[in-house]
Amino acid sequence: MSSDEITKTVQVELLPSTELPGLAETLAELNMEVKQLPILMQRAREWNIRTKQDYLDAAPDLKRIREIGKSGETLIRPFLNKVNVVRQFLLDAINTQEAAAKPAADLLAGKMADFDRAERLAAKQEQDRINAENQRKAKEAADLQRKADEQAAAERKEARVKEIRQLLKKGQIGKREAARMLKEAGANEEAEKAMAAAQADELEKNPPKVVVQANRTPVAGLRSRVGYSYTIVDIEKIPRALLYPFRGQDGQWKPDDFPRLSKMVRETKSVKAAEAEACGGIVVTEDQKI
Repeated sequence: MSSDEITKTVQVELLPSTELPGLAETLAELNMEVKQLPILMQRAREWNIRTKQDYLDAAPDLKRIREIGKSGETLIRPFLNKVNVVRQFLLDAINTQEAAAKPAADLLAGKMADFDRAERLAAKQEQDRINAENQRKAKEAADLQRKADEQAAAERKEARVKEIRQLLKKGQIGKREAARMLKEAGANEEAEKAMAAAQADELEKNPPKVVVQANRTPVAGLRSRVGYSYTIVDIEKIPRALLYPFRGQDGQWKPDDFPRLSKMVRETKSVKAAEAEACGGIVVTEDQKI
């Protein structure tokens, strides 16, 4: 026998049998048992247990009814055990296949995630550069606007002062009136300069904001996503509400698990915001995954 034939023989022997001989006969037997229940049900309705003898006479019926009820477990259990062996074998095959592929998948996915992370970082750096440049231009424009407005205010005051002096010289107004008007001209200039400064500040504070998207490479069947994980560094700082666990399906608490905290980090989708929500008690890490 060749080595290939030996290998095939061994592999076949390792496979659990999927045959269930005798199952049809067993099901037929169970069906026959069930057919006795209507008669036993009628007898159960008719029993009127008043004496010890009635009690003893009824006992065999109860025993028989319970035997029929348990016969399913007794007769089907061997087949179910066999099915469970096959099921576990198939589940093990699934897990073995996934485990065999996982190292290569993790290696390549990690490299692709690193590329995505670098693209996102590059996009953020470009976004920050553009926004910083826009901020610089906004400041320059604000400074120029402020100087122009202040110059215009000074020129309007100078023209007004000249006009007032001409009126005084011609005798159209008195010295007291001239003094009041000159004071008003100075106040108007200061007010206009203050307004110019406020408008310039507003212009400087609101430069156009730019959002630079990462240069993503979509691939059918693969999804790039950003996840968030965290490490507890000071549990005393974390708000108590975030440390309450959820009840399990059994109604019991799981004190070693912190699902509320995990849910908050996952849904916040921001390193700084999640750390702030936990009052500095955790350190959040952004994870790029493929």
